[in-house]
Amino acid sequence: MRGLIGVLALALVAPLAGCATQGGFTVTGRVADDTVAVQAPSLPMPRVNLDAGFTVLSTGVGRPQANSSPVSALVGLGGVARVAEVAVDLGDRVTAGQVLLRFDDAALSADRAAAKADAEVARRQVAVLAAGIDETYDKERDLDKAEKKVRTALADLATAQRQLTAKLATARQQLRILPGKLAEVSAQLAQAQAALAALPPEAPPEVRAQLEAAVAQLTAAKAQLTAGIAALKQGIPKLAAGLKKIAAGRAKARAGLRTISSGRTKLADARTQLRAARSVAVVAADAAKVGVSLAGTGLSLAVLTAPEDGYVVQVADVGAVLAPGATAVLLRPEPDRVTTFLAPEQLAQVCVGDRVTVRGDWMTTPLTGKVARLGTEADYPPTSFPTDEVHLTRAVGAEITLEAVGELPVGVPLDIRISPCRPAGTQR
Repeated sequence: MRGLIGVLALALVAPLAGCATQGGFTVTGRVADDTVAVQAPSLPMPRVNLDAGFTVLSTGVGRPQANSSPVSALVGLGGVARVAEVAVDLGDRVTAGQVLLRFDDAALSADRAAAKADAEVARRQVAVLAAGIDETYDKERDLDKAEKKVRTALADLATAQRQLTAKLATARQQLRILPGKLAEVSAQLAQAQAALAALPPEAPPEVRAQLEAAVAQLTAAKAQLTAGIAALKQGIPKLAAGLKKIAAGRAKARAGLRTISSGRTKLADARTQLRAARSVAVVAADAAKVGVSLAGTGLSLAVLTAPEDGYVVQVADVGAVLAPGATAVLLRPEPDRVTTFLAPEQLAQVCVGDRVTVRGDWMTTPLTGKVARLGTEADYPPTSFPTDEVHLTRAVGAEITLEAVGELPVGVPLDIRISPCRPAGTQR
């Protein structure tokens, strides 16, 4: 595993294989078992809402309360992942970031689509609430127009009421005066008629003509007064009824003004509530974007990529179902790494970066590399480590990095020739 790349247990020991010479010294090492495990991720899965469809009951205080289920409201469908596609074969060389395999992401794609739909609903809700706020202003302008009309009507009704009141007073006054005038005219008519009847035949014609004209005029005046009195008797109730209608209209108009004022208050309250709801909706819309981002992140987890350059030494098959943390792909990183142990006098000569040559029994040409790391603590080499020295001596570990050699068999022993930076006999 990659975690084994760290320094092996290192320790000072008695001399191991080889002896220091003028041109360097040779020790025995082996190819490190250096692998990187690419693990199956923990994929988020859609969840089922078990509260859906439960009846909403009313409590005693008038607040709705959901009839809850005895089980958890949200239940996950599991975190295992099924391999849908493998993009590499055993032995393939891969580079960092290269796609290795893909898991089945149908559920994750649906989850992201649902998250996007929720985000769109949340976004549109903000616009709907904003439109509702604008509508309150439109209705407020309508109320302003209605109030203006009602106040104009009130002013017209007040004018008509004053006029009718004056006419009614005049009619009632005339009704009190006209009967007296009618009696006076009737008396004058009777006198004129009596004078005309008593006029002797020998009376001058002009006197008879004057009396006849007076009778005609008085008869017409009497008829006019009689008709006026009758009209007043009929008109006064109508005027009174008109005044009652005007009073009722004014009362109705005042009620309309109170309704308009109440409507203004309700509009102001509604606008306040809509603004508060819009603020919450804006927060919800922003939160819905996070849901889309999380769904996209979950979808991206369904694609495994190489964390570094290396060779594929193990890969899961298509259709395999892996639990979170299970190994999906094993990579052997580049370059190859060789471990060894150095005796105290050898360690005193070596520096990080010293050049080395490595040879195996099957090689025709030695490999080259450099000292990559030196240990700092003393310990006993494991008995399984290839060396021609006694293992009950203490030594220090070292790592050798080879240059562009491809894949070497894990654990194979190698002879390592080190060109030290210091001469033999140097003391650290």
